[in-house]
Amino acid sequence: MQGPIGMEKTIGGGKDFVETLRRGLSVDEPVVSEKDRQACVAVIIVRGEDGFSVLMIKRAERDGDAWSGQMAFPGGKREKEDRSYSATAERETLEEVGIDLAQGARFIGYMEPRKTKTGSIVVVPSVFVLDRKVEARPNEEVASFVWVPVRELSRPENSTTYRDGKEGAVQDMPAVAVGGHVVWGLTYEIIGDMLRGWVGGS
Repeated sequence: MQGPIGMEKTIGGGKDFVETLRRGLSVDEPVVSEKDRQACVAVIIVRGEDGFSVLMIKRAERDGDAWSGQMAFPGGKREKEDRSYSATAERETLEEVGIDLAQGARFIGYMEPRKTKTGSIVVVPSVFVLDRKVEARPNEEVASFVWVPVRELSRPENSTTYRDGKEGAVQDMPAVAVGGHVVWGLTYEIIGDMLRGWVGGS
């Protein structure tokens, strides 16, 4: 996959990021095999005076958590009572960072589902737009949070690598460094999907 950094050109040109993103989304429920474990993350976007930002969390260090300590989007496993993938994203976001998307955000569609590196989980990104930036209240699963400017995710100079050795074989993974954090893996791939097709804007 081509990564988010340098995917198109440098920022500029005036395209509206959310409108460009919306054209690549679907409001139909994704079709995922019942044999696959299913999860959903919330890609939460807000526009401020300095342009668009997206909410990211740093997961707490926890035994048994495949994403322990990583930068991620709020989200988690889909439960049987969840009526949709977006409902999973809303529930998990409320639990993890105290933001009620059902009340304060517009759901604009789903990005393409992605499988984790091990292929054990299918993750559906649900995209929400907030009218204003809100304060998050992290629970014990979240070490910290940050509103990351979208323009910073797309700057070529923020491109980096992350050395992953958790599964025995050491691998240098494409990554992006923002705000003192390194984003890699599935979250990096979702960012790439989010930025694809956006040539300009902020």
